[in-house]
Amino acid sequence: MLLRLASTALSALLMALTTVLAAEVEFENALTEKPTIECGHGRLSVGVSTSKEPPSHVFAKGHFNRPDCSFRNTTHVVFDFEKCDVSRKRERIK
Repeated sequence: MLLRLASTALSALLMALTTVLAAEVEFENALTEKPTIECGHGRLSVGVSTSKEPPSHVFAKGHFNRPDCSFRNTTHVVFDFEKCDVSRKRERIK
């Protein structure tokens, strides 16, 4: 019981330490302005500007290994709603 409690405390400490260290990490390449997002018929186009080279990866959540939904070293990508399981929500622009 005492060993399990110590193990749980150690795990909690490691997670807290990892969170603190991750917050201190600065990336050499950063966005220089807000991304441009355009919604089209069945697709979503995203463009980014970065301080150095293009971002190494831009991908749809959950589809990192899918070629149609994961892009390398580019500042402009187009996601197909059907292929990449992109959720749509219609809203009026005010």
